[in-house]
Amino acid sequence: MIVVTCPKCEKQLNLPNTALGRRVRCVACQEVVLVPAEGEEPTESAAPPLPTRPGPPPIPQPSRAVVADAAPGLQCAKCGGAAVRQLPPNQFSRNPGYVCAMCRSFMRPAGSNGKYYTVMAVGVVIVLLGLGLCFAAFGAAQNRVPMTAGGAALAALGLAVIGWAVVQLRLPFPLGAEAPPRGSGRGPR
Repeated sequence: MIVVTCPKCEKQLNLPNTALGRRVRCVACQEVVLVPAEGEEPTESAAPPLPTRPGPPPIPQPSRAVVADAAPGLQCAKCGGAAVRQLPPNQFSRNPGYVCAMCRSFMRPAGSNGKYYTVMAVGVVIVLLGLGLCFAAFGAAQNRVPMTAGGAALAALGLAVIGWAVVQLRLPFPLGAEAPPRGSGRGPR
């Protein structure tokens, strides 16, 4: 056993003879200490640090700056940034919702609860029709297997519709969003 003193914290390190001429870390301060080889005098300067694995890169914090094409008066429900952009119309909706330019979280339009509850109700009707077809198949004398498969597929479709509506209902509204007035989505009469 050899005894080496850490130059940084002056802790006495009891090391085995196999550590002669090597670098070791101090157990107290994690300083790298060069253990002198046999016959050498100990030096006061510390050896260069051992290479270490780099840690994960720092997570960038979103700035609270306003984005040029952001919807005025809206803030992200997740990060609070004023970089909420309105999504362009698509084949399914004229107002599909919003996305935050900083944290990339999606938000739904205010006042859209009724649409998604209606879609859920349609999904429940589709599931019930599929289950009814399955039960009717058990009483059928012919085509029992295709009817059962069709009923199961119809019920699975209804469950998918319900699942989509639940996912949409879980999306938050942007902060500061107001529901459009009733009847504003209709064309001229």
